[in-house]
Amino acid sequence: MSMDETPAPSRPSPWLAVLIVGLAHTAFRLWVTLAPGMTGPGLSDEQSFHLPVIRVFAQQWPNLDLSDYLAASTPGYHIAMVGVSSLVGGELVPMRVVSGLLVTLMLLALTWFAARRVGALGAVCLAAPLITSPYLVGASTLLLPEGAAWMLLTLVLLLALRPRVTWTTYALGGLLVMLAVLTRQIFLWTAGLLWLSAWLGTDRSDDRPSTLLPARETWSLAPRSLRAAIAVAATLPAFAAVAYFFRLWGGLTPPLFRAGGGASMELAGTHTGVNPSVVLLTLAVIGLASVFFAGYLLAPVHRAWTERRTLCVRACSIGAGAGLALAIALPSSFSREDGRYSGLWNVIAKLPTLADRSPVMLALAPLGGLTLALIWLCLPRRSGWVLVGSVAGFAIAQSANHQAWQRYVEPMALLALLLGAALAQSGESRRIPRWAHAGPLLLAGLLLLITLPRIGA
Repeated sequence: MSMDETPAPSRPSPWLAVLIVGLAHTAFRLWVTLAPGMTGPGLSDEQSFHLPVIRVFAQQWPNLDLSDYLAASTPGYHIAMVGVSSLVGGELVPMRVVSGLLVTLMLLALTWFAARRVGALGAVCLAAPLITSPYLVGASTLLLPEGAAWMLLTLVLLLALRPRVTWTTYALGGLLVMLAVLTRQIFLWTAGLLWLSAWLGTDRSDDRPSTLLPARETWSLAPRSLRAAIAVAATLPAFAAVAYFFRLWGGLTPPLFRAGGGASMELAGTHTGVNPSVVLLTLAVIGLASVFFAGYLLAPVHRAWTERRTLCVRACSIGAGAGLALAIALPSSFSREDGRYSGLWNVIAKLPTLADRSPVMLALAPLGGLTLALIWLCLPRRSGWVLVGSVAGFAIAQSANHQAWQRYVEPMALLALLLGAALAQSGESRRIPRWAHAGPLLLAGLLLLITLPRIGA
């Protein structure tokens, strides 16, 4: 064994990593919430939309008028926060503290999952970028439904990644998808994760449970079509909920939000219509961030190249080629009118473009496609399809939003890379170079530098 490599233990205890990440995130978010506070677009969204809706619902309780209010998302988060508001006397800071627990729970679940595959040190390092990402810091320190939505998505994804399809996949999965839809209607796409998981069935090549839940064989041997039909049936209530609100609102968002109400921000016209450049941004952010996770994929990629060289060439060609084709086909210049601003778009604005195409996207989108291809190659067959499918489903669904903001994309990119890095350690060769842990820590530090200027009045 080389001096710079160490094998991951067969059954690493996740509790130390969970404790470290939980304490680190709690301390950081409480410092931001209780002392300087968070500024920027997230604060504007809280003050202009979500806090007023919570206040109105609190006044209306228990006879809530869900037909029209000044927010773009379904009312599940706001109703839950009405309950919190009644417990804390309507005080803003305690409400923010309780809301931030949802992001902490998300990180704890991810850390537990990762620690069972890469050990405590690896799990803490992989979780670090999600602690310092400005968009997740905002979601964990302000009254924003994003934190609840990301937490629910994480649970659905971890459930779908379980190597065995059981009654839990259907029952708990349907409930989680319903809660996600009641938090943000655009997360209806998560139903597809359960469908795909049921269709793929049990992966007998991976006997490691993927979540805290017991892995039983119930229903796992049912015919594929029957499993898929049961999964579809389990998610029908979520579709019914979206249909109900669509009919109630006469559209995908409440009328007051579409009209603009009294808010002092861009609304209506800037939040309607599709924007396929979201797919391009998703690939670009994954490609950029993947550099910091590369150390976790080196041994698995080498193993895949040795065992399935022809498949590797084909998969990488398809992934990189698809990214390049999208970068050529879709506009990628900075454009506030077309919803391409903030985050990476601000960097693009400072560089030359050609025919409305940015060289930044022409480089990063193929890298993102290549990264997803490599993750698919490195992971067990079932996990690879579910994880890559989750990125595709997210990007396509998010394209229904006119705004191609990095705020919507970055958490999904970090989530996918964390899970990909952890799942890639399946199989016989599970040796991780010690220097690999420095990658996500470096990314966490860079994200912290971006976050710090947004903290404080």
